[in-house]
Amino acid sequence: MEAAITPPETFPHPDDAREYPRYGHPDAEVEQAIRSLLDLMGESDIDDVVREILVTGLKLIDDQATRGDVKLMNSALKELRHASRVFAPYRDRRKITIFGSARTPEDRPEYRMAVDFGRRAARAGFMVITGAGDGIMKAGHEGAGREASFGVNIRLPFHFVEGRKRGVITTIRTPFICERTGGVVGIRRGHFKCSFQRYMECRVA
Repeated sequence: MEAAITPPETFPHPDDAREYPRYGHPDAEVEQAIRSLLDLMGESDIDDVVREILVTGLKLIDDQATRGDVKLMNSALKELRHASRVFAPYRDRRKITIFGSARTPEDRPEYRMAVDFGRRAARAGFMVITGAGDGIMKAGHEGAGREASFGVNIRLPFHFVEGRKRGVITTIRTPFICERTGGVVGIRRGHFKCSFQRYMECRVA
């Protein structure tokens, strides 16, 4: 005799009449406790997503996940939340990210190009995002100025530069930057690449 398969609980999708499996905790008492906790926080349009975050955290206990794995996930979530708060006041401003070597000296032509590009980007209304390091990253902020600069640093034992107008320290820098930028520029010796839906390339002397 085959075991009966219980279908997952469903809920109506907000955009249409279809129904989708609901992501929840298998223990009804735990699920109710999560809902009660959300009720204490008051109504919000992100309740459903926050509930799933709480469910995921509790499922890690059921999964017997290792402490190291859970610490990694916890750090990622905390850093994303902090970075989101820092960027929130500038959500409506266009941003462009400059990538380049932290070892580029100030007398190099690509350094001067990054300064000029940062200046032009700021004049066009963009904020300039870099990894808050030396070299090309420093040049981009030098051109844009403090009011139009964002430094998104990473925890490394070197290349940390203080003094940017606004800053975020994160171990998951690249995906966070790319999600918030309207264009990506890579400046290196020999080439200059800029991406706004497509790539443009020109030679640096």
